[in-house]
Amino acid sequence: SFLESSFICISGADYSAKLNEQEIPLNKAIKVNTGDVLAFDKKRSGIRTYVAVLGGFQAKKILNSRSYFKNITKQEKVKKGDCLPFNVSVVKSRATYASIKVDESHFETKIITCFRGPEYGLLSKNQKEQLENRPFTISNDNSRMGYRLKEKVPGKLKSMLTSAVLPGTVQLTPSGKIIILMRDCQVTGGYPRILVLTDDAINILAQKSTNDSIYFKIIGLPK
Repeated sequence: SFLESSFICISGADYSAKLNEQEIPLNKAIKVNTGDVLAFDKKRSGIRTYVAVLGGFQAKKILNSRSYFKNITKQEKVKKGDCLPFNVSVVKSRATYASIKVDESHFETKIITCFRGPEYGLLSKNQKEQLENRPFTISNDNSRMGYRLKEKVPGKLKSMLTSAVLPGTVQLTPSGKIIILMRDCQVTGGYPRILVLTDDAINILAQKSTNDSIYFKIIGLPK
């Protein structure tokens, strides 16, 4: 429930957003008045939804960020009854009826494009074929830090010296498990870096959840 008037915009996953029980569109500025109630209902596509308010939410700034993060901020998620302050001094902005058309194919595609990683050359021919020619399923161990896949790619690769990693790095553990690092990943790792996702692929994967299936599509010059 809004305690002040403002404008909002919702983007990302479609969870049938409603204002005062009336469905509202995504990717468009919506006027909200004091007492209006925003709610979400049935999921239609995607997994992560983003809500923006004119002037921005004014949570306490820590490390130059207003985001919640486990072990950094006092709480890691919004709870029932929480009050999220926002800047009300800019509400006099003129109403707009503009909207944008979003290509929603990234919610539907199962193709995850990627480049060969630094240790890709250590894989056997059979391991390479498995990576490119079979579906993989997202496990229930998935978050903004990383996604683990259910299927394994068995082999004899060993752990290596700790080396730099970045969002999109695909790691292969000695047991054959695959870990895909996401936006909030660590900066170093000790598992072979067999693939690296493109920026678009990271965004596509971020809208997938448990039991969704994906396929790796390797692009770039062959090795």
